[in-house]
Amino acid sequence: MNEFQPIYPDIAELDPYKRVRYTEGMVLGMDEFLQEELYLLTKHRRHNRGLHGYGTVCGLSVGARPRDDDTQIRVAPGIAVDPQGHEIRVPVAQCASVNTWLHNHREEIDESLGSPPGSPSLLTVYLLLCRRECESDYVPIPAGPCLSLDRTQAPTRIADDYDLILALEAPRHVEEHAVRALMDLLGHIEIRDTAGGLTPENIVCLVRNLLSDDSPLVCDPPLNSMHMRPSEAEAFVRIALRTWVTEVRPILLESGRNCVNGPPDESCVLLARIDMEVDDTAAGLRVRNGTVTIDDRERPFMVHSRLLQEHLILRLAGVQPGGEVGAGGASPAGSDDANLMHLTGDETVEGVKTFADPIALSASGRVQRRIMLPPAAGVAVNRQVRQTLFRSRTPAMLFALNGEASFTLQIPDDIEYGVVPSVRVVWGVTNDLDTLSFTWRVRNRYGEVDALFGPFTGTGGVLSGRSSRVRTGHVHVTEFVELPDSVTPADVYGGLRITLSEIDPADQQIFLLQTEVAYVADRLGRELP
Repeated sequence: MNEFQPIYPDIAELDPYKRVRYTEGMVLGMDEFLQEELYLLTKHRRHNRGLHGYGTVCGLSVGARPRDDDTQIRVAPGIAVDPQGHEIRVPVAQCASVNTWLHNHREEIDESLGSPPGSPSLLTVYLLLCRRECESDYVPIPAGPCLSLDRTQAPTRIADDYDLILALEAPRHVEEHAVRALMDLLGHIEIRDTAGGLTPENIVCLVRNLLSDDSPLVCDPPLNSMHMRPSEAEAFVRIALRTWVTEVRPILLESGRNCVNGPPDESCVLLARIDMEVDDTAAGLRVRNGTVTIDDRERPFMVHSRLLQEHLILRLAGVQPGGEVGAGGASPAGSDDANLMHLTGDETVEGVKTFADPIALSASGRVQRRIMLPPAAGVAVNRQVRQTLFRSRTPAMLFALNGEASFTLQIPDDIEYGVVPSVRVVWGVTNDLDTLSFTWRVRNRYGEVDALFGPFTGTGGVLSGRSSRVRTGHVHVTEFVELPDSVTPADVYGGLRITLSEIDPADQQIFLLQTEVAYVADRLGRELP
């Protein structure tokens, strides 16, 4: 048996940013064809990744269906773009047996849950879509005396293929989280015509700090308030987006890779988080039917340009969400223009005056309005509450167990006395727990301002709510609930006291991001003193 084989020269290293310049009489070899192909493929992926991003493009919905004593995870056909810019196509629906996967990955699951796992155990897995290539269409090639069997045929095609993977760890998706954090930051900046707001330097500082959630926020000049004036809004948003494009995104995409690729270890797209309960039986790990839940809220996705075009056309035409027409258009069907007017003092209105969000008509034909109380407006009643920052450098109040904060609001001049105001609270968590629950209480009272910060004894009503199975790094908005006490014509100020009365586990921290009070306004408002 001949132990020697021919030595084949390696193809020269190709540069994806060069294309072949064809000239008459040029001898074309394998390098030229591979160079041309590499250039076009790289350009296509750079276009996908640099101009559009990554995520699900169409289809790929995920569902779970019980089957006998097992559960099937089903994925619909569809298309996605991965963090490296590759297109991934799933041509037909796919399914997988959960019990089979549990059996094949027992060792990894034991490391995650502890060995032996309890019964039942809550298991979280992540469904990932990954790209791969398959060589195909093999043909014979000329054989020689020194060729091994695997050298007698060669593939003539490379087929795009994919893998659907259940993994115990979620992909990092660094840029996806940063994009959401940027939008979250911009969404939490109030627009109001008052002094002491953000400066252009503050905006740059806030966007730069999206790169690190761990480092303390230090801005020069210091932040006084998270608001900007209407006349500054356009310029400030441009500053924020320019800072994102020129400074933040290159770091997320690794500037050494020409701003087009995600981190090298990001090659799969998240389709869903799957939570399930599993039992350790004599036959091995088994899923409990009916306990599998699919959560695709963290899935990155991209909408196509036609949809964005239609949305832009509607916005430019003044159509608001829900079919309403904004300023310059007709009033909502069935409404009276007078219901959209709000007169105070000697104010004079010519023509129709409309309000911007948040405002709507109530069922009785009056105007429904909301008062936003940011954390900076609150006063800590005890040391279990302190002013701090949440994700995306959002101002917040950090609550520990039994923490209590107080808010004062001036009674609106146009409030309808016969309708009880309602309240909702916006909470946030950063704790790395699968399950975290907390209970809060809200008390309210109206009267003179000097009486509002004293003890709430007897006269103050109480309402409470509870959130459970909250998820790390998310914002949780409660429902609007009517306050126990109503407003009378003699009241000038209102007071809210918010208490965090229970946290499980007790050593965790909860952030209060905003309190909203909704009330019904009368048509014209009452006379101001």
